[in-house]
Amino acid sequence: MIAQSLGGKIALGFGWAAVTLLVAMLLAGAGHGWNTPFLVSNVFWGVYPITLYAGQDHIRYRKVVLLNLVVSAIVGDAWLIIGTMREASYLAASLRVNGIVEFLTAAAWSALWVAWQVILVRALLAARHRGVDA
Repeated sequence: MIAQSLGGKIALGFGWAAVTLLVAMLLAGAGHGWNTPFLVSNVFWGVYPITLYAGQDHIRYRKVVLLNLVVSAIVGDAWLIIGTMREASYLAASLRVNGIVEFLTAAAWSALWVAWQVILVRALLAARHRGVDA
């Protein structure tokens, strides 16, 4: 399977970033929807490939990479929360106009947002369990 190799995991990360950005563009619409995911999704071009890369046991500076990803997760979550609070009225209006489609799109994007953080936590726990440089 392609995702078993290091290059495959990095390619999967870039593909995942592209899908997430596309879903975020659907949420933003013409700028009248939930725009914060579109802005926040740009971090995926770095965090998805690096997170999948950091899951490897043999990489150098694994602890530093994982800790930087933790900081990225915290900053990204804060950015998402603050941005969403600022545009709550737009999000509510978008949900009213587009109904279940907007809700499902928001749920899909949110799942993609949480997924990389779950992978990160898994990599942290695996590294801690193995006692390998993390």
